[in-house]
Amino acid sequence: MEYVSDIKTRPATNMVSANLSDTANLTNGNCRGIYVGVSGNVAVIFVGASTSVTIPSLAAGIIHPMEVSRILSTGTTATGIFVAY
Repeated sequence: MEYVSDIKTRPATNMVSANLSDTANLTNGNCRGIYVGVSGNVAVIFVGASTSVTIPSLAAGIIHPMEVSRILSTGTTATGIFVAY
């Protein structure tokens, strides 16, 4: 089943500090983007996926447009992580 969203046409209206967890989804639901303050790996579960992906060396200082339901603590080395909604 294909996941369809209007995420690409709407700007984010809120940004909060990310709750990293290997078992719980993001507190405020699926996010529209991830910001990292200090570059590093970020392990995520994308919306609609059942397995995690580790994104290596995610650059700091920009919002990376991606829809994820969870940011895992295991495998994530980046710090200062915020999620955009």
